[in-house]
Amino acid sequence: DMDYEPWSAFKREFNDVVSGNDLQDYIRTAIGLQFTPHYYYYDKSPNINYFARVHYRIGFQYAQTSILTNNVRVSNMELTAGFGFPLAIKKSSASVNLGVGLGQRGTKENNLVKESYVGIYFGLSLSPGVNNLWFRKRKYD
Repeated sequence: DMDYEPWSAFKREFNDVVSGNDLQDYIRTAIGLQFTPHYYYYDKSPNINYFARVHYRIGFQYAQTSILTNNVRVSNMELTAGFGFPLAIKKSSASVNLGVGLGQRGTKENNLVKESYVGIYFGLSLSPGVNNLWFRKRKYD
């Protein structure tokens, strides 16, 4: 995944006074992998272990932020890992997603601040079952 935001073109205007821009373009690159031992979530055979249906995820991202301080661009990098736990709802692919990220932002160059952080992520993914009752087009209204 790549993100680009042209913040260097941003201008502030107030009462016909245009101030200069001290922002840089934001550039972010991320990559991730997901592995599911038993991917067919519709297969509810009793001999399949629950942990074979869990989604195992790992990722990495690096960003050059839009902040320029003391002629040094602030960067951010993060390593993430997580799990997607499927919910036992009739033939649905709904899941609870948990993750953790270890990151580092900034630098000690030119008397700046370098910080390390831990992020905790939670998500809920809801989806219809095999019959897809959410978006069924009716013949008659």
